[in-house]
Amino acid sequence: MRQQSRLVIYDGCEPCPYVPGRTARMPIEWFGPRVGPEQLDRLLAEGYRRSGRFYYRPQCPACRACQAVRVSPQRFRPSSTQRRIWRRMAHQIRIEIGVPQLDEVRLELFNRHRLERNLGREPFTTTEYHAFLVDTTCPTMEVDFYKGERLVAVAITDVGARSWSAVYCYFDPDESAWSPGVFAILAQLDLACRRQIDYLYLGLYAEDAVHLCYKAHYHPQERLHDGRWLLVP
Repeated sequence: MRQQSRLVIYDGCEPCPYVPGRTARMPIEWFGPRVGPEQLDRLLAEGYRRSGRFYYRPQCPACRACQAVRVSPQRFRPSSTQRRIWRRMAHQIRIEIGVPQLDEVRLELFNRHRLERNLGREPFTTTEYHAFLVDTTCPTMEVDFYKGERLVAVAITDVGARSWSAVYCYFDPDESAWSPGVFAILAQLDLACRRQIDYLYLGLYAEDAVHLCYKAHYHPQERLHDGRWLLVP
């Protein structure tokens, strides 16, 4: 097997972005100009996440609160609330799949979601959005959600040979009542199940992190603990 190239761009400790009062260490790594589907599968299984052209995973000195989470689309069993959201909205939402793109509509929707849901203090520029969600080294798709002709949510998903990774999702805050974030994950699980994908990786979970704890609601799931994937029924 060919050894994958690896370059550490940054490796330092900083205040944790997820759990207040803790120290995080998430080295930023580069695996070359192109990461193929099989290589992406291996990186995801090792707990890596992608941001733009770079990859990272927690290697914090004194904390193991964050754990990578993955769900088998074939074994997934939605809760009663998730079933209700899907039944309510499946016939109202049109889903389109393409490549990640950038335009005024997406940038405005992204920044509204970011600022109105307190996910950041400053709006992204076109350059920042492109570097975050469009510029990628691996196969990546954009899943768009429309109400009529209006784009209401966007999910960016990395595509491996046997696994997908839910990179980021944003939506119109005015549509929050029908839980578009939940619907987007359910849609990705549904698409992955139809295409016989083994796992959908949901990113990092931490019980005490307000923006990460929702991932506990998708069962059964596996969490990466000390290099081993453990089943959480």
